[in-house]
Amino acid sequence: EDDVQGRRVVGDENAPRRGEVLPPTSVVAKKEILFYPVGLVYFLSGNFRVDRGSSAKAIRTLQWLGDCMREGGIRVMLWPEGSRSRDGRLRPFKKGVFHLALQTRAPVVPVIISGSYRCWEKGSWKLVPHPVHIKVLPPVATEEWKEEESQQRLDELQGLFQAHLPPEQRLAPC
Repeated sequence: EDDVQGRRVVGDENAPRRGEVLPPTSVVAKKEILFYPVGLVYFLSGNFRVDRGSSAKAIRTLQWLGDCMREGGIRVMLWPEGSRSRDGRLRPFKKGVFHLALQTRAPVVPVIISGSYRCWEKGSWKLVPHPVHIKVLPPVATEEWKEEESQQRLDELQGLFQAHLPPEQRLAPC
């Protein structure tokens, strides 16, 4: 059931409990986030930035991020598509989420967010009220993942998102 502002969270049994002590959590976003109104707060909060214009730099950043996760016990939130779409549709997943999971063996907790693309259109500075629904799925174990399974595992993760998004936000058929 939606709250007064049109928000809905489903699967909160898969999310941390109120009062639970959580490990530090960081966010991964494109380096250009610094040029947005929230950029300074993002930077000062110790979040990670990825240079999507350079594969080599992006790989080094994700390797460093994996080291930080293992050694510092942090969790990260990232968008496996790498960028949001203009129409709110799911996009093909990038391999970064697979390689980070392979490196850290940390579980992947899929969080499905629908309706948010209508609140803040890509390329716009204007925020518009609209219902947003969040579904937290059970963690996906990664301990047994192997390098040669990258596309299979990405397809499985993307399938979870596909199954829980409304039809208008699912990956467009080829």
